[in-house]
This record gives sequence, C-alpha cells and structure tokens, in this order.
Amino acid sequence: MLEENKMKITITGGSGFIGTQLAYYLKKKGHQFLIADVKEPSIDLRNYYHFCDITDPYQVQDVIEGQDLVFHLAANPNPGRAENNPRWDLRINVEGTMNVLMCCLREKNRMIFTSSAAVKYSPHSCYAISKRTAENYILHYVEKKNLDARIMRFWNVYGPTQSLGYVIPDLMEKLYRDPEKIKIRGTGFDLRDFVYIDDVLKALWLAATKGEPGKIYEVGTGSQVTIRELAELIGEVINKKKPKVIPSKKLLAWERNEIPEDLEPIKKLGWKHEIELDEGIYRVYKERYLK
Repeated sequence: MLEENKMKITITGGSGFIGTQLAYYLKKKGHQFLIADVKEPSIDLRNYYHFCDITDPYQVQDVIEGQDLVFHLAANPNPGRAENNPRWDLRINVEGTMNVLMCCLREKNRMIFTSSAAVKYSPHSCYAISKRTAENYILHYVEKKNLDARIMRFWNVYGPTQSLGYVIPDLMEKLYRDPEKIKIRGTGFDLRDFVYIDDVLKALWLAATKGEPGKIYEVGTGSQVTIRELAELIGEVINKKKPKVIPSKKLLAWERNEIPEDLEPIKKLGWKHEIELDEGIYRVYKERYLK
C-alpha cells in the first residue's frame, strides 16, 4: 500500500469539475500533486498546472514519470459530442487512456480510472462504447501485465461548482428565475441516482489507498428519483414550494431508467454516502446563489 503522507500524484483532466475538487482535496491532505490538462485550472491552482494533451504519449510521459499515483479523469464528458464526432471521442477516451495506461505500466504507477455508469447498459452510445473499451484494455493489462489499476464508475455526480449543461445546475437555474413552473426535456419519468461530490472524493481516495487491482468500484447513493421528482425537490429546497413541472410530450432517445449500482465493493473499503439529495441541493443553492 502506498504511504499516504509521501504520495506524488498526477490528476489528468484536473481542470474539470471532479478534477478541480480532487485537487483541493489532495491539497488539504498535504500531498504533492500536479494537474495535467489542456485547459488551465482556477487561479489558485495554477502553480500545480502542466499542459498535457493525453493523445500525445510524450506529454503523458512528462506528467506521469516519477509519480506514485495517477487519477485518470481526462476524457470527453459529452455523450452528444461523441455521437457527432466518434473519431474524436475514440482518440480521447480510448487512445488517451491507452497512453496513460502504458506509461503507468512502465513507471509502475498506480492508476485510478474514472469510467461511467453508462457502460452498464448494452452499448447504446459512442460514449458508452469508448468508456467500456477503455475499461476492457485496463482489465486486460491488469490480468496479463500486473497493471496496478482500479476502475471507478460514477453515477450522476453533482456539486456547487458544476457548470450549466448538467441536470441539477440547469433545473436550479430555471427555478431560480421562475419558481412557479419549469419545462423539462422528455417525459421526466426516467430514474436517476445523484451522488454529491464530497462523497465521490472519499470514494476515489479509498479506492486509491485501499482498493484492489482490477476491481470495479461503483459509486452512487443507492436511491433513485425521477427528473420530475428532482425538479419538485429543487423547488421545495430553494423556493419552499413545488413548481408546476411541464414535460415535453416526446420520449427522448436517451430517456431510460438507470441500472442500480452494486455498492458492495466500495462499501467493503469503508465507504458510504453521507450527503442526502436534499442537503446536497441546498449546498449547491447556497454556494451558487446566496453568496
């Protein structure tokens, strides 16, 4: 097991939502870390930043060589963009992951790969296919070459600094502007599990320090809500009343009920979610609108 107080850590994709919060988490713990990304992080993290395009193996080598642990978060996070440009999605999510994987294998780094709940379905999108393929390569090298890697599958992660374009920030913005009613995409009957960023960070750290090579750790709360119920809950939390939810009549192609996660592997490491959905929504609201 790596010694927690002596770790040198790389976060690929460290300028994104989860990566930035992971950087703050590691900073509080006193670890040496660097942020590898094509995009600069927030100003207070600039001293930790190294430009890195993960599709370039030489740039990947530069940010991983000499490190102990790699959190590989860099990815295309947009399923819609993957459908429109599957070659680009393949380069980022598969070729980029292979570059990180091969470097970790050479350097004997521990690798934590952030996958997605999308892989649990039969391949229904280019995004899910690329994430599943990356997982398969990792599992192959764990078995054949003793790669020290673990896989994380997150359900719907949310938190105060998440950008618009995701479900909770979008619904909250609409209800902040109009507390009476809200239009939602699709029928709103699809079920989702939302897990707060602080709980996700703890899961990442436990998997990194106590997890087993080749293990898949799924992270969610184990509770699901429909998008309609979520909109009503957000309205109750921020406006003290339920809004009128106006769905579209058309069933969207991506509407589906999520497959419940298997939480036993991550719970065996001592993890459990601590932030319930109503409390998490209030934290998001407080940070975004009350400061």
